Amino acid sequence: MSQKVRIERVDVRGATPFLGLSDNDDPGSARLYSKDPDQVMTWLCDAWRTRFNQLRSRRKKYGPNKKLQPITDRVDERTHAQARHDCSWMAAVPSLLLNSPEKLEKQDWYAAVKRRKTLRGKHLDPGRMPRFKSRRKSDLTFACWYDDGRNARFVKYNRHHGAVIINGQNPTGYRHEDDMGVRFSIVIRVRLSQPIRDYSSVRVNWTRRELVFVNDPLPIRRSRTAKAVGVDRGCVHNMADSDGHYYDLPKAKLKRIDGEIRRRQKAQARAIRLSEASSWKAYRMKGASKRFRQREQEIRSLYAKAHRIIDDCQQKWTTSLIRDYDLIAIEDLNLRGMGRKPQPKLCFVKLGSAFCAVFFRSGGGAVFLDCDPRRRRPWRSTRGNSGNARSSCM
Repeated sequence: MSQKVRIERVDVRGATPFLGLSDNDDPGSARLYSKDPDQVMTWLCDAWRTRFNQLRSRRKKYGPNKKLQPITDRVDERTHAQARHDCSWMAAVPSLLLNSPEKLEKQDWYAAVKRRKTLRGKHLDPGRMPRFKSRRKSDLTFACWYDDGRNARFVKYNRHHGAVIINGQNPTGYRHEDDMGVRFSIVIRVRLSQPIRDYSSVRVNWTRRELVFVNDPLPIRRSRTAKAVGVDRGCVHNMADSDGHYYDLPKAKLKRIDGEIRRRQKAQARAIRLSEASSWKAYRMKGASKRFRQREQEIRSLYAKAHRIIDDCQQKWTTSLIRDYDLIAIEDLNLRGMGRKPQPKLCFVKLGSAFCAVFFRSGGGAVFLDCDPRRRRPWRSTRGNSGNARSSCM
């Protein structure tokens, strides 16, 4: 598992980064520079998202005639050097940051292909393929390779604080008039909760103020026990094993969080009712109040807190099982199929010159559907036994 830390603040040192031209199509337009941490981080995220979408535009999909076609009408085949030259806001982006979308886009795409194939094999909804990263809906993120210390270097200040330093330089001819050089450093200060292991890259989520060190998980230290156990998921108890142990979630804490969520949802519903809006969507379009948006953010935070509690409990249970047993058996149940109502099976039988759709029921009877012989589609249902057919089925 990768290590996630919290970003405390960002400092920009050295030269003033060149953020691009005010008009990308006019080389003589005003040049934009800034040392503001928020503007610099947003600039890196926008440049990374742009390059990611350029690479994503090369992907293809099957069209109506079962032939591969691009997923968009505007396919971008530019290389990194061409993208830097044509897009002024990419000119000063560090190379190891701008090269990272090439591998991450492939991983994202082919992981979705494999996931859809697995879900289809289980007769589940495969979901859609990944799309472009939206400027409005997606979080502001970027990734940067470590590459044996060439960039994204981690420096530890003390037990609980450190920094990730991303170096870059302005292109030739775009040095700020007040600067003595062209090199700059973006220092991302983070708060630590454990020692940082060797990592291959860092991923920054500026929207959530989070930074992730991508590294391999540590193996669980254990000794051979020659024990086996069976695990079963349940409703009354979250999990039970064959040794008679029950694993329960902290229901009192989760119930208290659920009560806080319901209290805020009732307040939101009361605000919508007093505004005389027809629906939640209409109220948002009309203009939601600050208190309404604050409660919305609190509800999201409470849901995230409940999920963290559940994940923490389940991870502790699985770790204890791995340490205590050498063999763990889990029944492969189709939970979605068990929770679904039984559906009758539909088949078509030929009676004379017509096709009739028959639903065979578990009791031995059948439901006959009259069919249109020209379109072979059921349009009027009649009931009967499985042994006789209605004369109206033409």
